Amino acid sequence: MSASDVCYNRTTWGIVSSCLTTVFSCTWVAIHPNIPGPDETSIEIAFSRVGLMLMALIAPELVIVWAMKQWFGARRIAKDHSEHVWTKTHGFFTLMGGFMRVRGKMDVPVEVILPNAISSHLKFDEFPPITEAHIQDRSKRDAISKGLVLAQTMWFILQCLGRAIERLPITELETVTLAFTVLNLATYWFWWNKPADVRYPYTIREQPNEHGDELLEGGNEGGNGAEDRHEGRNGFVRIIVRFNSKVRVVFLSVRGLARMSQPLQRVFTIPYDILAIAFFEPFLRPVPAEGDLQVPTFYAGDLEDREDNLVAWISAPIASVFGVIHCFAWSLEFPSHTQQLIWRVSAVTIALAPLLAMGAFQFRKSRSLRCFGLVNAVFFLLVGATPILYAIARIALLVLAFKSLRSLPPGAFETVCWTTYIPHL
Repeated sequence: MSASDVCYNRTTWGIVSSCLTTVFSCTWVAIHPNIPGPDETSIEIAFSRVGLMLMALIAPELVIVWAMKQWFGARRIAKDHSEHVWTKTHGFFTLMGGFMRVRGKMDVPVEVILPNAISSHLKFDEFPPITEAHIQDRSKRDAISKGLVLAQTMWFILQCLGRAIERLPITELETVTLAFTVLNLATYWFWWNKPADVRYPYTIREQPNEHGDELLEGGNEGGNGAEDRHEGRNGFVRIIVRFNSKVRVVFLSVRGLARMSQPLQRVFTIPYDILAIAFFEPFLRPVPAEGDLQVPTFYAGDLEDREDNLVAWISAPIASVFGVIHCFAWSLEFPSHTQQLIWRVSAVTIALAPLLAMGAFQFRKSRSLRCFGLVNAVFFLLVGATPILYAIARIALLVLAFKSLRSLPPGAFETVCWTTYIPHL
């Protein structure tokens, strides 16, 4: 290692700040949420974004699956409406709840328009006359702002690569951040054409009929507008009410399922049911109800079986790479042998979990119904234990990454000179 390759010392805060900036770019900035409801306040939208960021910290692979499913759905929507010169941007805009059916001169919201109803001429005056440029104009980020996020991501990857070339130690926190950056590249690739942080949908008015005036009056009295939902209730109160309602639903569902299990089985089924109902079910089955004014958080349309299989086979290896990158810290110096062992076990767990989950589902689909006894036992063991072990492993890695900052080796404070000339935050 020559003196010209390595320059001034870094500080612990410098390491932490660069990692936190990159992780923020990968969890907050990189996520492209769906359009919020017309009655949601800025506080509710901010809390929703915080929830998405926390989900991306614990299970960033779910963001990859979400982005990939929306990419397939947007491509199919663009192909179905190619005669109207629609692009994937139109498809993304439709999937994120970009078209709203309204009624009357006051444009009272009626329901969000789903992809399978976008071309219905029985309800709308004409096919939505909106161009890709108009949609991108609603986006809060353009190609330049997205490019800046990618530049920060690439700078961090090159910094880690430079340290590996110069044989300088990489901290555990930098290893965790490097895994986020790799997934961030894949997420941005799938969501490159998706508008970001769009606040209001494109409204389409119903065709008038002989009962048009009565429908308008009924809509105002029935409370379809945002006024009734806002009356006497601020954003914080509504957040608490929704959270309390969600907790009650999860509690009642888990209690009902627990009664169907044996006492010994409840030890394993209750943690799995809580994870499945509270976290995975909204992600795996985001089905909008009739009359909803927004699509669910993780809505991605209805994919064909072939597309679902592609998502599974592509996302599983990508998610596994996320865990493999954590294994790069296998031989790093840890404060204790116990922490090193926990890191190794946790890294292997998150590397194998996506492959085990996909293998369990594929095995279940390929077996005959006559083999239900053993197949169900193996399937339940893998599917039930994998999410729980994965969540524990992810939390353990994040905790160990910060705890290791208290005893870094001297080489961790050296930096590669040429990486400082690359623009970054």
